[in-house]
Amino acid sequence: MLPIFPYRVEHSSLFQLMKKKRFKNGLMHLIVPQTRVADDKRAEGTGEWILNHPEYVKWKQSSGALWIQGKAGSGKTILSTTIIRNLQQAAPENLWYHYFDSRDNTGQKTDLRGCLQSILLQAGANREGIHSALKDLFDNCTRQGLTGYPPTTKDLTTTVMEIFETIGRGYIVLDAMDECRETVEVLEWVQSLPTKLSLLFTSRNNPGGNTWRECFKISLNGQNAKVDQDITTYLEKEIKKCKFKGDLRTEVMNTLKEKAEGQFRWVDCQLKALASCASAKIARKALKDLPEDLEQTYIKAIKWTWESRNREDAHHVLLWLTYAFKPLTVREVGDILAIDFERNCVDSSNEMEVQINLIIDSTLVSVDMNSNVQLAHASVKEFMINQQNSAQTVRLFKINELLAHEKIGCKM
Repeated sequence: MLPIFPYRVEHSSLFQLMKKKRFKNGLMHLIVPQTRVADDKRAEGTGEWILNHPEYVKWKQSSGALWIQGKAGSGKTILSTTIIRNLQQAAPENLWYHYFDSRDNTGQKTDLRGCLQSILLQAGANREGIHSALKDLFDNCTRQGLTGYPPTTKDLTTTVMEIFETIGRGYIVLDAMDECRETVEVLEWVQSLPTKLSLLFTSRNNPGGNTWRECFKISLNGQNAKVDQDITTYLEKEIKKCKFKGDLRTEVMNTLKEKAEGQFRWVDCQLKALASCASAKIARKALKDLPEDLEQTYIKAIKWTWESRNREDAHHVLLWLTYAFKPLTVREVGDILAIDFERNCVDSSNEMEVQINLIIDSTLVSVDMNSNVQLAHASVKEFMINQQNSAQTVRLFKINELLAHEKIGCKM
């Protein structure tokens, strides 16, 4: 049995212990969030202004809360990732963070339990060693056998509190609180934490009402010259990947900057759409008829998808991505599309690779470097669920949970 000291063990012992099957199985239920995805989307030089903002500087030196407010697609996650990187340089072992993401249907990124799991593994098992409280939790969860059982939410809450009581000052960053479906529970947990911990959260709206009325606040809405400059920097980087030349490139840059209204997401969608135009003439025509906001952008994408010959396949994939419990890979999308729901059979010939971008507009769906397929942004899922209220799209794709589970049930 490896020695477990009151709080931490040496990193070499941690490596040996994690190699043991029982401890690895015990950690299966804990998830650590990754900043890499947000970093990949960030143009170099963007977001750095937040580190010198007076409210951020004051918050960093206090034990209060900081709320970064901004509408959907305004770059809040990019800013929170910039802040996380900054705090990691100063106090890597005293920073804990979690990204909420409404696209995730497993609960790991949408509820209190998922938040506690990621915070616990960051605080309890880092490069300095394993905290005794996490070891005790592991022992309790594995008494029933080698595979163990998942700890309860109460277990997680208690263990996190035990760990925080043994450390000094620290920072907690919670991104996209508006995408959490257990906001009340998360806020109750946050309010129970020691006052020596500083909290930063991003959200479209204040998730706590009067609770955070007196907190530090940075708003990305309205006229924000720093955000506008970030969008310009982002455009300068991304437009180099497109085929625009000469005056057309300038026109695209100026038009998107003028109409962005602080939304990176809107700019990204329009740039992709313009880049797909077959000629400069078509691109200039599209520039004069840009959708005014994200909702109109998604309506346009839905109509394009509906008018294609792949609309039935697109419908099935959108249903799955919106409601299925398990995330999809490109290969699994191919398996889904091999099902003939009308004849209740499967085409197993596998003679063509699935090309997602030809089935569904890239504004709605994205594929990452690991071939995972997901809705391109949390606002897409929100639109897909709420679009039944839109007279412009309700007659096109019927997206609802009952129909989704009916189709998913056929696949299972």
